[in-house]
Amino acid sequence: MKFEDTGLKENTLVREAFNFAATYTKSLAREMVEQQLNDSYLKQITALDNAQASGQLSEEDYNSKLAKLDQSLEAQKPRIAQVAEQQFNAMFTKDRFASALEIQKHSENATPERLAAAILIDCRRDPVEDKILEEKFGKGVTGPIAEVLHASSVTPLKSGQYLATEASADAKSIQVAEKILGLQQLPAQAKLAEMQGKKLLFPAKVVFEQIKPLWGNDKGLDARLVDAFNKVTDALASPFKIDASDAAAPKLVKSAPVPKKDGPKITGDEGFSI
Repeated sequence: MKFEDTGLKENTLVREAFNFAATYTKSLAREMVEQQLNDSYLKQITALDNAQASGQLSEEDYNSKLAKLDQSLEAQKPRIAQVAEQQFNAMFTKDRFASALEIQKHSENATPERLAAAILIDCRRDPVEDKILEEKFGKGVTGPIAEVLHASSVTPLKSGQYLATEASADAKSIQVAEKILGLQQLPAQAKLAEMQGKKLLFPAKVVFEQIKPLWGNDKGLDARLVDAFNKVTDALASPFKIDASDAAAPKLVKSAPVPKKDGPKITGDEGFSI
């Protein structure tokens, strides 16, 4: 995928974030393929060791099978690059930048730093990577990333308190964009569940409580979040809706049940409804 294919607007910082994410994902894809190959090899070695220990394999048969296993491993190594490239292509799609695109299109303050942070959110797994990112992009980008990851690592209660009182506007915007994308996927998931004879339940009250700490940070994203939430409740026939008529304090409201209408009456001793 090229930067021009993402839908992101041209900006040096955003393009650099894209390039870094591409390189990072390519390296991660190769690590994953190598790990899968190594795990498979070790699993088969363990099976051979167990078979020999239980007397199912003689030492000669064990050595023969081990040699073949080693040959198989060496034969597969040249394919690592090809398989890793396929894995990279599957991982590094336009969906990878969905939250950044959501911010770009709808945020009131879609700064390059905010977009870069959204792009790089999956490129930090440990303190070493955090330092690399900070040296290359600065605190304006890595700060929000650290905040989002911190919010996702604590309990929902502590996360809500942290987001409401301590998190930056950039971190909140990234969180809102991710919640919007998650909500937008639910109607399709509900239809799939229905086709399988299942029913997807939506914990409206719980989700609303998760949304409240993020509210009031960005009017554009707030409106998108309300729309996504209410479309989910429509799709899942939930009675709950977010009422944002008071922009400062949205409410979760429950609509009254629709009264059942009687059908036309037919003359008789008691009559009946159809």
